Amino acid sequence: MGRNMSAEFTMQSVTQLCDDLVIVSVRRDGPSERELSEAEREVVQLILRGLSNKAVANVRNCSSNTVANQLASVYRKLSISGRRELLVKATRS
Repeated sequence: MGRNMSAEFTMQSVTQLCDDLVIVSVRRDGPSERELSEAEREVVQLILRGLSNKAVANVRNCSSNTVANQLASVYRKLSISGRRELLVKATRS
């Protein structure tokens, strides 16, 4: 990934991608605990903008451990294993 793909996302497109990710996950498994919480959606938005866990924690005024836990929950809910898959899933939805 030579160029910074996160720079291609505007806040509006990131918000739409988050909405699409939730819709895709709900469609696949039906409404359940898989729906992202507001905090998880905000973390995803910031991650897709290229922020590190520490930077996300600073923006959200929480610990980086909290961000890591929220990301782990997002990955579990979306059946992915990391940031790269999150970006791929977001760009495909």
